[in-house]
Amino acid sequence: MPWTLYRYILWELLKLLVLSTAVLVVLLSFAAAIQPISDGKLSPALLLKFVAFTMPTVLGFALPFAGAFAATLVFIRMAGDNEVLACSASGVSYVRLLAPVLALGLVLTGGMLYLANYVVPGFYRMAERTVERDVVSLLVSRLNAQRFFEFPGEDLVIYADAANEFPPPPTPGSVLPMTQFVELRGVVVGELDERGGIGHDTTAERAVLQVYGGDASADAWGVFQLENVTRGAPSTGVLMSSGFTEIGPLRIPSLFSDNPKFLSAGDLDRYERRPELDAEVREKRQALTSAMATESLRRAFVRVKDRAVLQGALAGDRFVISVPRVEEEGELLRLSAEGGRPIRLERFTDGRVAGPPVRTYEAPLAFVKVRTHALSPEPTIDLELVDVTVTGAAGEPIVGNRSLQFRRLTWPRFLPDDLDDRPSRELLAEAGGQAYAGSETVAVGADRLGQVLRILKRNIVGQRHERAASAVSCALLLLLGAVLSIRLRDRPPLVVYFWSFLLAIVTLIIISSGVNVAGVSPASLAAGMAVVWSGNLLLLVLLLLAYRGLTRH
Repeated sequence: MPWTLYRYILWELLKLLVLSTAVLVVLLSFAAAIQPISDGKLSPALLLKFVAFTMPTVLGFALPFAGAFAATLVFIRMAGDNEVLACSASGVSYVRLLAPVLALGLVLTGGMLYLANYVVPGFYRMAERTVERDVVSLLVSRLNAQRFFEFPGEDLVIYADAANEFPPPPTPGSVLPMTQFVELRGVVVGELDERGGIGHDTTAERAVLQVYGGDASADAWGVFQLENVTRGAPSTGVLMSSGFTEIGPLRIPSLFSDNPKFLSAGDLDRYERRPELDAEVREKRQALTSAMATESLRRAFVRVKDRAVLQGALAGDRFVISVPRVEEEGELLRLSAEGGRPIRLERFTDGRVAGPPVRTYEAPLAFVKVRTHALSPEPTIDLELVDVTVTGAAGEPIVGNRSLQFRRLTWPRFLPDDLDDRPSRELLAEAGGQAYAGSETVAVGADRLGQVLRILKRNIVGQRHERAASAVSCALLLLLGAVLSIRLRDRPPLVVYFWSFLLAIVTLIIISSGVNVAGVSPASLAAGMAVVWSGNLLLLVLLLLAYRGLTRH
């Protein structure tokens, strides 16, 4: 074996490969920073940090071009100096001459696979975190700069004299953990109307923002608790005061996504086994479980007429309701008297339903609306009694002929304990069963969850194939550059490299296009994967044709 020749070729290839890769990586990294710099998101210190995090992410793009460039320069010089001719005269075949190129290409392919699956995803996330900050941090920084903050997607504008973020207190028994806690002083909250003006404004001496849930890629929920509140409507001039009020829950969108390029190979496997790890899947699951719980509660309310025990919003409050007649009226349930029997609601305050009630409410008509709360999987009931008559514990009349509202009533132990813990496919199967037949809300929720699950699966498959195809293209471009250099030894080096560079661009475009095709529909997954690998197939065909022409001459 001509080891001396191999060492010589490898050394020349590695020198040019390292140099050209370094130049391309630095250029691409700074090019990626142009947009964040123009948006004012990067200070000089953050610029260097962003570039450092971006370098590993652009390595996969730079290596194919750098490999083709290095192979072109090395072999066109060897061909021009008749070193290739000398090797042929000495009995060294083209296969043996190209063996070190193939060996280096295989090493680069393995290295790119490792980087793409285990190193680059983490750097992608760190680079994005350098540019973007979470919504709550943006709120604190803007308020402390004496600037207002518009809550995304909620038609709320907030201003405060000061804002400070503290470690969140423990929240035992909460469905979601409290992740952030912000104290505000001198607060003004404006609620925007349809025309973008201030419909209502609320001022408070002090407020706290409690943020629940949310992680690197999941949306969170925030609740504003305001103290010593004055609420007004600029259009009418009406003012109302209260010692305490609450705004929320408000969705706090995440600035980071579960993009498959951010996931390592192990993460892709975990997301495939447990799609509930994906933020969008979790959101659609929550919507579906809420729809299922709401529909079950609506149907249970229709079935139960004589006696149902509800839990009030205040600790210890219990309500026993008897309903003669129940009718569905759109999203509402219409309760009405029948046969001389009114709607009857009895209130108990000691946590039990024994003994005489402290209040009894009777009405000929009532309306029920079932709601879902963002921070609890349990649906709640809003009950409005029309023309109600209220009597005390001894039967004495208290007030009559008015409407009363009872909000956030719950049906204790109504929701199955494992509804939120079931795998998504079991949840979909249950949603499509007879128990929820005819429910448009449940059907829409199931359809959306199923669609998100299918998209996630296609994205995972596409990401795996994209990484593999990009790694294989590096070895093929390295070989193609060497073969073309020998085949076109009479042409200028830039002409030879132009064809290698063009093929590299075409291959990367084809790979990216294939991933996009795969994400369109389940039927296009196989077609998309075929497109992903067609770029490498094109390189292989051109390589074989170029090698065949080389051996003939």
